Amino acid sequence: MVKMRNFYVGIGTGLIVSGIVTFFYMNFLYSPNEKNDQLENQQTNQMNVDQIRKIANESNLIVLTNKELEEIKDNVKEQTEKVIYFAVSQGMNSSDIADLLFEANIIKDKELFTGLLEKYDLTKKIRAGVYLYSQSMTIEQVIEEITKTSQKNW
Repeated sequence: MVKMRNFYVGIGTGLIVSGIVTFFYMNFLYSPNEKNDQLENQQTNQMNVDQIRKIANESNLIVLTNKELEEIKDNVKEQTEKVIYFAVSQGMNSSDIADLLFEANIIKDKELFTGLLEKYDLTKKIRAGVYLYSQSMTIEQVIEEITKTSQKNW
């Protein structure tokens, strides 16, 4: 029984002594100046953007800063068109269609739309169906789509 007790006391003493040695090493022998020196070495080893771009260019890669990436994302958002499905029902007249296209922001001028349909006698050529539009389409392109008539034939 005494041998086991001595064994446990030896283990406990060893743990305490190793803890004290580690504490003194970390707080007194490993100075904060060494930590600062290591941090400064890391900072001097960092490359600037131009150096990174030069290396990347040699490998046919492109390097962008966060600001440049955000500008590209904003440009893509602006250029992305909103696609709209639009249904023309049987029996709708040109005014009804103009009102719905205007409300969907497909056309900007209802009177111009109906005026073009009447001027070129296309009101009777409007076909019922579901059409795909983008906001960049012109009024003429919209009319071509719903009448299935090329502008050349107006």
